[in-house]
Parts: sequence; C-alpha cells; structure tokens
Amino acid sequence: MNVWITGASEGIGQAAGLAFARQGASVALCARRADALERAARAMREAGAQQVLAIRADIGIREDLDRFAEKAQAQLGGCDVLIHNAASGGPGQLFEMSDDEFESDFASAFAVNVMAPARLARRAADALEASGGVMVNISSAWSRQIMNITPASYGATKAGLNHLTVTLARDLGPRGVRVVGVAPGPIWTETWERNMLKEAQERGETAEAARARVSSEAGADTSLGRTGRMDEIVNAILWVSSPEASYLNGTTINVDGGYVRAP
Repeated sequence: MNVWITGASEGIGQAAGLAFARQGASVALCARRADALERAARAMREAGAQQVLAIRADIGIREDLDRFAEKAQAQLGGCDVLIHNAASGGPGQLFEMSDDEFESDFASAFAVNVMAPARLARRAADALEASGGVMVNISSAWSRQIMNITPASYGATKAGLNHLTVTLARDLGPRGVRVVGVAPGPIWTETWERNMLKEAQERGETAEAARARVSSEAGADTSLGRTGRMDEIVNAILWVSSPEASYLNGTTINVDGGYVRAP
C-alpha cells in the first residue's frame, strides 16, 4: 500500500502515517519543518514502513506541491491513499488583525485548505484511479459549528474543503476513486500544546494549570464531556480508507465526541 500524507510532521498527519507504517505501507510525507519531518520519517521507518519518502514542502505553494506529487509517484510508484492533513488559518480574529495580517491569513488558509487539496487531487487522480484508491481530507468540526475562538479564515476554508470533498467525489467516483472527509472535534495535538503554552505564559499560569483548564473548556463543548484522543481520529481515517468503507463517498464524517449538534 502506498500512502501520501501532507502535514505529516506532527499531530494527526504523523499519527496516521505511523498507523499505516505499522501495517507495512510505503509512505510519502511532506511538511514545512524539516527537523520535525525527519523525526516523523524516522519514527515511521522504525514502526515498519516499507519505504519512507520525506519531502520538505509548503503545500500551499504550487511548485512545492508539484514537486511532492512528482517525487511521491516516482519513488513509491503509485498512490492507494492520499491524506490531505496540512492546514492553515488563524490564530488571529477577523477584526483584531491589521489589514496586512488579515490578507495574509486568508490567502494562506485558502491556499492550504482549499487550493492544495484540489491541486493534489488533480495530480494524484491517475494514480488513485489505477489503484482504486481513496482521498481523505482532514476537515474540522469548526467547519460546521464555530466557537468564540474559531478563526474566521480557518472555519470558512474548512467549510470550503467539505464542499470540495463532495465535488471531488462526484468527479472521481466514476473513475473508481472515493473521496471522504474526516472532521475532528477538540483533539489534543502538538499545535494545541504550543498554543496552550503561549497562552499560559501570557496569563501567568503554570503549564499544568493551563493544560487542565483548556482541556476542560474544550471537552465541555462535547456531548461526551472530554477532548478526543489521537487514536480515535486515526481509527476513523483507517476505516474510511479501507475496503470496509467501500460505499462511503462524498461525505465528511464528524469524529468529535458530539461537538457538532446538528441532525
């Protein structure tokens, strides 16, 4: 099995890569931070991946995306699962940024959250058709229900990604390719940890106190009353990518502990 993953240096992307590596898959990874990407690649080799290709790339830049797709196809020889996990947007709020910050934030969010998966689908379509493969777009529960802290650029473009998932499924379904989205709720990732530590410093809190506070506040918005675990998202990704989900197409499923309260 050949798996391509964007935003693979940490968080959900890295965790998904490790899960596929344990199954003996070959994985092509890309991310912007070379040091974190190499650590992730090393972990996947140790986990049992058949091959690991790590490409430093900003997936929001067309030339970088093309280079990643070309090298992934050349080295792995195909694509069975394409996971678009890279994301951008925020943390600034709409009316709290300068004009330049606002323009940069929205341009980056659209480039990474909408244009990149559209471009990736175009680049990988033939390889996915050859394998009868699956594209998995990692969206967000914030695409459907916002919080006070949800950045406008992030929520709006993730909603756009949900729409794109439907359109790609329509266009690629006749070619035997499924396109599915996974929308995580509040999951404690490295990004959350970094933001929490920054906020703790600003508030004069200890890291432990801030971690407990943020986890409690985020979990309180779910029906289960807790934040999610990384493995709970990865298990969903593994399932939607598998033959067991062969009739699942063109939809984005919530894996959010009941955060989104809509029928």
